[in-house]
This record gives sequence, structure tokens and C-alpha cells, in this order.
Amino acid sequence: LPGLLAPVLGESDGGPRRFVYLDTDVVVQGDLGELFELDLGGRAAAAGRDCLRQVSDIFGSDVLTKLGFESEGGTCAINRGVLVVDLLRWSELKLTSQIEELVGRYRNAETLANDWHARLPDLPWLVLMRVGIAELDSQWNCFGLGQEAVSLNETLQLRKLGFDQGSLLAAGVHWDKAGEMTPFVSSCSAEAKLLHFDGERKPWAEDDESSGAMCPVSSTVLWSQWSWKQRVRVFCTGVYVVVIRCAELWA
Repeated sequence: LPGLLAPVLGESDGGPRRFVYLDTDVVVQGDLGELFELDLGGRAAAAGRDCLRQVSDIFGSDVLTKLGFESEGGTCAINRGVLVVDLLRWSELKLTSQIEELVGRYRNAETLANDWHARLPDLPWLVLMRVGIAELDSQWNCFGLGQEAVSLNETLQLRKLGFDQGSLLAAGVHWDKAGEMTPFVSSCSAEAKLLHFDGERKPWAEDDESSGAMCPVSSTVLWSQWSWKQRVRVFCTGVYVVVIRCAELWA
């Protein structure tokens, strides 16, 4: 758990006063120095929100009520791809002790499912949400690049960006009988400073250039450097966007 690193890193005199945790399945495209200098507004940590899921989707309402976190159930979940921690503020709030205490209560909760251990990494976020967590800019929170398909909410976001059915078809997506759109198309990759390949498909395991999630990229990138690309016209604006396989951004 990245949060439990805080007391270890901050216990020595002259040691670091802030650290940035990154998941192993992220690609950094921006300057990490921005995160080290980020104003947390007096909070102990900062992370990105995942409003496609609520906290209750992770733990279940019964468990949250048992733990005394029912008020957090309807809030957006946290994307674990990047975490910024102010070690001094973390120590002042005694967050490690609070997390350890919550883990003990969680293990003893009578309403736990058989796969309770899979949710342990999400427990620190409950504590951080209770005391207040700074929210990272969306450019540091581009996630979902390991997903197989696009959810309804994500489809609506793509529509807002001008990707109508024609442009999506031109990019190579298709719809199944249930209306699910595949493959996944990112709505944030073109301007992202950090890409998170959370999901079942990992870029290092992709061996087929014709499949996998698709990422619109900045117009400043070289057209010739991608092994697969498609140029699609975005609705209303008339602008053409280059779409590539997300896995190539990993390489």
C-alpha cells in the first residue's frame, strides 16, 4: 500500500517531505516536478478521481455502513495510478495509524465477501476521503487504457469531444448486440501528462497491432512514427485527429 510508505520515508531527519507514487502500468508524458510542487491546500495527499465508479461499487453498502463510512459510498472512487503525499501533513494527521485501525476492523467485519482481500488496497482511500484529499488535474488522471470496451458514460464523453458515430466507425470501433462499443477509445490521451493502463489488457502483453484500446494523440506528434494509425474527422469542428493503438505509447 503506497500510503503506508509515508512513515518510512519521513522518519529520518533531512529526509524527503513529499513523495509521488506511480503504478507500474503508467506512462508519464509530463514533468513530474509539477507534482512535487503542487499546492495540496493543506491536505495530506492528492490523487485523481474515477467518477465511472462509486465507492459503494467497490466495498458494498453493507460493509461501508459496518465500517462507519456510509457517507462516502456515493462519492467518486479514486484512481490509484498516481498518489502525491505530503509526509509532514500525513504524520500530523496520524493517517498510518488510522489506516491500520481500519484494516483491522475491515478484516473482522461480518459482512465481508470471500474476496475481501482484493479490496484491501482501496481501504486507505476511505481514510483519505474522510480527512480530505486534493484532486489532481485531469491531465494527470487519464485512465482506463487497459479496458476492453467503452462504457455508456465514456461514450457520452467522446460525443462531447465531437466523436460522432461516423468518426468512431472510421477509427475502427464496432458495437455488439448489447450496444457495447469496442475497442476502448480514450477521451483524454491527446492532452494527458500521465496514461494509466488499468484494466485487463496490459500494453506489454499486446502482440497484435490491429487490436487493443485506441488513443487520440496530439497533432504535434510525428505521423510516421506509429505502426498503426487512423485519421478521423471530428464532428462539428472539422478538425482531423490522429488515432493510434494505446499500446504504442507504452513503447
